[in-house]
Amino acid sequence: LDDWYPVEKTPRAIVNTPAHFLYATIVSRTAAMMGKSQAARHYRDVAAKVADNFNDQLLNRHSGQYGANRSQAGQVMPLAVGLVPEALRPAVERALLQEIRENQNHLSTGFVSTPYLLQTIMDLAPELGWEMTTAQDYPSYYSMTAGSDHDLMMEKWDGGMVCMPSLGGNIAGWHYQALGGIRPDPAAPGFKKIIIKPNVVGDLHWVESSYDSVHGRITSNWRKRGDQLSMDVIIPASTTATVYVTCEAVSAITEGRKTIDKSEGVTFLRMEEGRAVFEVAAGSYAFRSEMN
Repeated sequence: LDDWYPVEKTPRAIVNTPAHFLYATIVSRTAAMMGKSQAARHYRDVAAKVADNFNDQLLNRHSGQYGANRSQAGQVMPLAVGLVPEALRPAVERALLQEIRENQNHLSTGFVSTPYLLQTIMDLAPELGWEMTTAQDYPSYYSMTAGSDHDLMMEKWDGGMVCMPSLGGNIAGWHYQALGGIRPDPAAPGFKKIIIKPNVVGDLHWVESSYDSVHGRITSNWRKRGDQLSMDVIIPASTTATVYVTCEAVSAITEGRKTIDKSEGVTFLRMEEGRAVFEVAAGSYAFRSEMN
C-alpha cells in the first residue's frame, strides 16, 4: 500500500518495506518472550535480510537519503522502525530535517507515515514538531479541520473526502508524549516504569496532562514563567519513573522547596542535552528549575 493522501508522493516500497521489517521484528521478540527460540531466530533473520536488502538498494550512505527523491515519509519510516544502520542514523536524520525545512516546516506526509513523523521528531526536533502541529496554513491539522470549516478531522489535509475522527490519535499522542511528556518505558511495559519527558517549546507557557494507567493516574503538569520552570509530577503506587527536568544546572533545581539532593525518592542519574535526569519513586513531586 501507498502512504494515504500525502502532500508529496513516496515510492510504495519505501513505505511498506519498513512495515515488513517491523512486523518480523515484533514476531521475533514475541517468540522470544514465549520461549520459542527457533521462531525468534527465524524472524530475526527475516528482519535482518529485509533491512540489508532495503538499505543496499535504497539508501545513499553519503547523503542519508532514501530513494531517488527525498520525502519526509521516505526518511522517517526507516528511522522510526529501527531499519537504519546505527552509524548512519545522524545522516538520515539530517536529511529528514532538511526535507522538513524545504517544506517551510510543514508536514508533507500521509496518514500512514504521519504518526511516525511526529514520534520521530518528538525529541529530535521538538520545536519543528510544535510548528508543524500548530500551523494554520495548508497542509496542517488546522487546514483539515477549522480552516476548511469542519468540526471533525477529515481524510485529506485540505479538508476533503470523508470524516476520519480516529486520525486525532496522531495529534493526541503528540500532545501527551511530546508536550506533557508522559511516555511508557519499554524496559517495563504497561507503565510499570514511566518516562516523564516534556518538551518546553515555542510560545507555550503551560501544559496539564494526565493518564489513567492500570497502576493509577500519572500526572505531568508544567508551567514556564520567564526562565523559571515548575513541574508537578505524580507517579502512582507500585511504579517508578525516569523524570527529565530542563535546567541550567542541577544545583539550581529544587523539589518541594528542598534542594534536589535532599528530596526523598529522587536520585540524580545524569545530565542529558540540557536536562537533568532523575530516577523517581512513586509519589507526588514539585520540581522547580532555572532554564537557559
